Amino acid sequence: LFFTRDSTPSFSDPFFYPLWNYVIGVFGLLLASSMAHLFNSMSLLVREICFFVDYGTISAYTVGSSLAYFYYIHPQTAAPGNASSDPWLRGVGFFDTLYIPSACLVAVICTLACCSTRRRWQKYRYLIRTFVFLLPFTVASAPIFYRLYAGPLNGTLAPFFYRHCFWLLASAVFNVSKIPERFSPGKFDIWGHSHQWFHCCTFMSILDELRMFKGEIRWLSAVTDPAAELPLAAAT
Repeated sequence: LFFTRDSTPSFSDPFFYPLWNYVIGVFGLLLASSMAHLFNSMSLLVREICFFVDYGTISAYTVGSSLAYFYYIHPQTAAPGNASSDPWLRGVGFFDTLYIPSACLVAVICTLACCSTRRRWQKYRYLIRTFVFLLPFTVASAPIFYRLYAGPLNGTLAPFFYRHCFWLLASAVFNVSKIPERFSPGKFDIWGHSHQWFHCCTFMSILDELRMFKGEIRWLSAVTDPAAELPLAAAT
């Protein structure tokens, strides 16, 4: 789905290490979430362990995406010629000194907070978990916010990012509102439950995020070396 057979990036090319780190984070997130929902009914202890691991892999995914943002959407990466005119791009700003450590710190805090909601704050646990993961999204997306504000932009960054945000918003709405089972209790226990829609929307957000990275990698290659042909499928 992500790459064609002839366009898969090389595992040995350091340029693609952040991308593979991101892909591993996505794979771990989807695997842990699937396992948590598969085995959570075995016992209360297994249920707690499964979802603790699930929360941890969500945070690992956010760190992986932050690395991809840093190396592919970092303003200095996208505009090397402007590094001397913008204090954010001279190696002394937030991106070079605090961005990755902040992403890691926020990931740890979010994991601990989500795990705590399984024992405390039961009434508002879904609301707390949703807003807790809004924080790593805000931190991880800092390079995009800067690029949207100051540029430069390619033709795919903004559309895919807005779609990514739309799906995240939709997933948050389903997770907090508990629609549609709120209006028809018992009718959506097997199919159509809000948590199922939550996961569908989350997957769509990740898919658009990956497409955004692919577009940025191709554009970055064209900016730095117009003659280069990166082995990536078109970001469509």
